[in-house]
Amino acid sequence: MINNKRMFTAALVLLGAVMVLNFPFPHKYPLGEGLLTIFNIPVTLESGIHLPGILVLILLLVSFYLLAKSFDMFKGRAILAAILAVSLVPPFLADMYQRTAASGIYAVKYEKELSTCLFEMGERKHLHGTCTVPLKNYSSRGADFSLSFSDYPDTEIPFASLMNKAGPFSIHLDPNEERFIELTADIDVSGMDHYTDSGEGSYINIVIEAEGKERRL
Repeated sequence: MINNKRMFTAALVLLGAVMVLNFPFPHKYPLGEGLLTIFNIPVTLESGIHLPGILVLILLLVSFYLLAKSFDMFKGRAILAAILAVSLVPPFLADMYQRTAASGIYAVKYEKELSTCLFEMGERKHLHGTCTVPLKNYSSRGADFSLSFSDYPDTEIPFASLMNKAGPFSIHLDPNEERFIELTADIDVSGMDHYTDSGEGSYINIVIEAEGKERRL
C-alpha cells in the first residue's frame, strides 16, 4: 500500500507543521500568525498577501504531492483524509485542552458570534455603550482577569474600543460558570475628533489579561 516510507514520513511531518500553524489557540488567530508577530515579521504585506496563509498553502500542496507519491493505491482517499485531519484536528485539540487541562484565562471560552455592542448618544456628547460578551470557564477553579476591547484592523472610526475609556473591566467567573456578561460605559466624546454617534455591532474583539498573560479573542 505504501511504496515509499520516506515520502510518507515527510508528508506526515509537513501535515503536522500545517496543523501546528493552524492551531487556533491561545488567540483568535492561528498560532502561525502569533509566531510571525513574535519575530516582528508582518502577517500581511502591503500588497495584501497573507504570509501565514501562503506558507500553509505551500506546505499543504507539497504534503499532498508526497502523500500521493508514497501510495500505490487509494491516493485520493489519503489526500481526503489529510484534508479532514488538517481541518478538524486543530480545533478539536484546542477544545479538548480547554475542557480538560487548561486553567486561568486559558480555560475561558469566548462565544464571539453571540457578542454584541450597542452605542447610543446621550446629552452633552456622552455616548452610552453596552456590550454583551458570552464567556465560559471550563476550569474547576475560578478565573479572575481584566477585559478590554479592540477594533478590527480596517476600522476607520473607533467602535468597540471606545469602551476602554471606562476599562479595563474586572471579570470573575466561578468554576465551570457560563454566562453573558453585560458591560456598560458612559463615554465623554466631546474631545474626540472621530467617534461613532450610535450603532450596533457583533463579533466583537476582546482581550483578556491576567498575571502578565493575555489572550486576544
